[in-house]
Amino acid sequence: MSHFSSLFEPIRIGSMAVKNRIVMAPMTTDYGNDDQTPSEKLMAYLEARAAGGVGLITMEVCTVDVEHRYLQRSLTLGDDSYIDGHNALIARLHKHGAKVQPQITHPGPESIISFFSSKTAVGPSPVVSPVWGTACRELALEEIPAIIEQYAQAARRAEAAGYDGIELHAAHSYHLIGSFLSPFRNKRRDAYAGHKFEGRTRLILEVVAAMRAVVAKDFPITVRLAGYERIPGGREIDETQRLAPLLVAAGASAFHISGGATDKLVSQIVASSAAGYGFNTALAEAVKRVVNVPVMVVGRIQTPEQAEAVLKSGAADMVVLGRPMLADPEWAHKARVGNSSAIRRCISCENCIDSMNRQSLACAINPFTGRESELLLRKTETPRHVVVIGAGPGGMEAARVASLRGFRVTLIEREHRLGGALLLAATVHDDNRFFLEYLQKAVRELPIEIRLGTDATVELLQSLKPDAVIAATGSQVVLPNNIQLADGVWFGRNVRELLTGRW
Repeated sequence: MSHFSSLFEPIRIGSMAVKNRIVMAPMTTDYGNDDQTPSEKLMAYLEARAAGGVGLITMEVCTVDVEHRYLQRSLTLGDDSYIDGHNALIARLHKHGAKVQPQITHPGPESIISFFSSKTAVGPSPVVSPVWGTACRELALEEIPAIIEQYAQAARRAEAAGYDGIELHAAHSYHLIGSFLSPFRNKRRDAYAGHKFEGRTRLILEVVAAMRAVVAKDFPITVRLAGYERIPGGREIDETQRLAPLLVAAGASAFHISGGATDKLVSQIVASSAAGYGFNTALAEAVKRVVNVPVMVVGRIQTPEQAEAVLKSGAADMVVLGRPMLADPEWAHKARVGNSSAIRRCISCENCIDSMNRQSLACAINPFTGRESELLLRKTETPRHVVVIGAGPGGMEAARVASLRGFRVTLIEREHRLGGALLLAATVHDDNRFFLEYLQKAVRELPIEIRLGTDATVELLQSLKPDAVIAATGSQVVLPNNIQLADGVWFGRNVRELLTGRW
């Protein structure tokens, strides 16, 4: 029996029966194919989380317009021809008992259409996207009905593809609906005017009603809202409370409450440790007071203990985990069996966002994220002796993986503690301590021979007779010898002598 009774209690959202209260958040990966269909890489990544025990997986952005991409390799349900491409993905997740829904959106000002054609992104008003630095044009009034229909047809396709529900992206003064909904971006003066509640909420109410009209009456439509946008000129929580019952009347089945508005670093959404744990919980509680449908909350809920506390408090009905699912896809399973101390806990470093600037989503502390189909922990058929030199994070992870694969492992560390540079990093940023403790616990619980306070001399290595040696001794300072400063001072030489103790 689970130690977390509330967390593993089943729940129903419309026709969707979810086995527990754990939801994987929609996180942009750029793992899709170039033709905007689900790739093997994306499917393997999501399947690892489904196999790890999560109840509901909300996929990343799935656009309603094929031309208006969010990223080069994001997904779309903008045409019937894309329906079949989602079937294999859904089947792989259902195999593990997880429910799955796409996040339906029109990127609006965040569309990258101008990178592929001479066309321009669209929005409620001309704004510059903080993500791309590109400007959008204002949608004409007569263009809006066709976009509402695109949303409806995307919902129909999601149901036809076999998804268990959909999530409508309407948060963070971002993408099309979020931009119309926020007075920060919506400067219109027509029927969708941003300075009036009725104007800025009109589009989302029309979209939800249009979606509900083309899907089954109990097909789940979850709406993601920023409870409070936390910017001058943005939406306040009292407006979200006023809007939520109207959305239920229009056809919404549940709410996913976050907070903040999008800036270039998405600092109020993918938040640092400064935001505090569960920092959107009060917003979800405020929405829950005014509706009688399930309410989910996201925002630095990192441990099963924190998640259980949110549910027991009654502030929300489900907890949504983003980065914790990147760090450890088995988060839910480990919580269910009462082994939460074995969870590789997110350190709130935001590398997952920064990595998007390099290629696609990656996790700083889980090298398997996004590489599930290529990095496989298969047991070796030929166990050999592996010696790892250095017990910093790289060395401990190498020793852990080698041991799990069935190799005999000796871990050698000159210092008298496991951790290397991560020991110092944990004193500077407390969240790093969680990763340090995870690795220390992992290598101590595995059949790894640990030799602390030991120099990896040639003689020692020869006596151990290893089949392979992994040098994980950390980074080295590489200094040039030929940078001459004023008065004949040679920068490289003097600093090298200082660092090596010869100066």
